[in-house]
Amino acid sequence: MFTFKFLLLPPSAKTMLFSLVFALSACGDLHPPASCNDYFGLGDRPGYNLNSSGLAAHQQSQTTWYRCPAGMSYQSSRCQGLPLYLSWEDATAYAEEFSQQTGSSWRLPTNDELEDLTEGDCDSPTLNPQVFVGLEIDNHWTSTRTLHNDMFRCVYYTQNGSINCRELRTLEHPFLLIRDE
Repeated sequence: MFTFKFLLLPPSAKTMLFSLVFALSACGDLHPPASCNDYFGLGDRPGYNLNSSGLAAHQQSQTTWYRCPAGMSYQSSRCQGLPLYLSWEDATAYAEEFSQQTGSSWRLPTNDELEDLTEGDCDSPTLNPQVFVGLEIDNHWTSTRTLHNDMFRCVYYTQNGSINCRELRTLEHPFLLIRDE
């Protein structure tokens, strides 16, 4: 019955149907990427130099990160405490206060700096969980401002590495800190 109905279709519809079938067959493996929690084994931290105080130096981008989300502290190879969920302004103020307390210049990362860390072969989270040990799947503030409207700021979604620059800056999200060298 399907074959008969197919023959009754106009030529343009047949062409479109063949194109769709061909495109779908060319997609290859449609399996979602592996979780980075499964992809990276215990202690698997390629491309990073780590120290005992909770800093991670990303070799390729030559940036230094605090391994725990803001509000947590790195102790005994783990992130202790709970991450802070703050508005964009409060997150920026926290980074300034953290800088004063530590004597180093810390700030929110840019979109590009977070994209530099994104793992292409896995997701959920898209950052290596052996490096960023306390990272939750959530939108994380970046320092990148949107060109559209001052009411919005950018966030990086750790589930899949996407960036959204239409997030109300008054919403509360966790965030990572990067050190200015």
